[in-house]
Amino acid sequence: MCRESIERVRVAIDQLSSEDREILLLRYVEQLSTRETADILDLSVPAAKTRLFRAVQRLHRRLTSGGAPQAQRSAASSGKAHS
Repeated sequence: MCRESIERVRVAIDQLSSEDREILLLRYVEQLSTRETADILDLSVPAAKTRLFRAVQRLHRRLTSGGAPQAQRSAASSGKAHS
């Protein structure tokens, strides 16, 4: 992944709700199983799967529709985005 793409994904994830960010990070960054993710979030496995599916959908929409507001895209591309 090129640096610009990584930054685009980071900005899109930052714009998600805390619930969406949390489940995406547990599942894909921490690489926990769905069961482990559900246990940590105090959810049933079906509820965790649904939440994860919806979070992935929202992230996908942000990435494919240019969901980051123009000001944040400009700041990110100029290297001025905050961490």
